[in-house]
Order: sequence, then structure tokens, then C-alpha cells
Amino acid sequence: MGYTICDAKFITSWFGDKLIDLLQLSQIAFAGRSNVGKSSLINVLCNKKRLAIVSKTPGKTRYINFFGLKIKHQDKFYTDRLFVDIPGYGFAKISKILRLKWEELLNVYFKNAHGLKIIVLIIDSNVGLTLLDKILIEWLKDLNINFIITANKFDKLQKSVGLALINKTRNEYTGIEVIPVSAKTRYNIDYLRNFLLSFIMS
Repeated sequence: MGYTICDAKFITSWFGDKLIDLLQLSQIAFAGRSNVGKSSLINVLCNKKRLAIVSKTPGKTRYINFFGLKIKHQDKFYTDRLFVDIPGYGFAKISKILRLKWEELLNVYFKNAHGLKIIVLIIDSNVGLTLLDKILIEWLKDLNINFIITANKFDKLQKSVGLALINKTRNEYTGIEVIPVSAKTRYNIDYLRNFLLSFIMS
């Protein structure tokens, strides 16, 4: 019998000004460029429409949001697991100062989130991996942080184009899991959810 997310709720926003106990809990973080559908993906994974705020203004979120999960497994419930929403990056209108603050915030998080199991790097299937995505990947490699790549908005691509994107990404990063999904149509969402819960419950 597998794992099920029974409920999820917003806990707090963190600005990196001081260390918090939540960093020690088992957690999975979601990262990606602005406007890749990160909030929508978190919502559909948790089966909650308004858990993570979907903003019409890319780059608006400038802090880290923590969401507590209630997970059921074999008639037992677990509540000390988290999904973590990392601010989007790459939005042109954000000033250089804010970008530096973003890097500082993530640096503090990566080095102190001892309960972090894996990073879900979300990309737009219509765009593929960008230079900024690759920079983040190299950063994660340097810190020895596990990550997977999730290609969102996969429903917008023709099948042959989508498969070519996935194969290219897998060839570029051998050994890294690459999962195509669609938060809109729920394509592959169950697979991604089960994959992530197996990490967070380990």
C-alpha cells in the first residue's frame, strides 16, 4: 500500500534572517524559473487549489514558503513532513540587489536544511533547460544536494517534440530522473507524487 497526502497547509514564510526548527524536518523543495507553474504543481500534488499562491506577476514571491503535509501510510498518519516553495528566479524586472538577496537566502537554506531530501527543479517543457537552470544544477552538484528535473506544461507539446526534449535532458544529465508532467491536465502527477513521497518518508 502506498502513501497518500490527506491534507496540506501553509505553515510560515521564511526570509533567512534566523534559523528555524522546520529546517530539520524531512522536506522536499521545489525550485524553478518564474512562470514555470511551480505553485500550480505544488497545489495539484497536494490536491489543494489555493495552497501555494499562483501569482499573475512572475517573480513576486521573494521568500521561502513551508507547507506541512499530512501523509497516510498503512492506516498511520505522519505530519512532520514538508513541501518547500523556493522563490522563482530569472525574472527580468527583479533588481540586482534582489537577485543577490535571493542567492543569499538560498545559500542559507541549502546549507542549513538538514532535513532536505531532494530538490524538484521545474522547467517549462516549451522552453527546456535555460542557462539559469543549469547554473542552479551546478550549484546543487557542488553542495551534493539530490535533485530531479520535472518538465511541466508537457500537455502543450506534440508527443514527438516532448519525447525529444526529455531524451535530450536525460542525455545531458545522465543518472538524473527527468519526469514530464502537466499540472493543468494532471498528466503523470500520480507518478511524480508517489516518487516524491517515497523520498520524504525515507
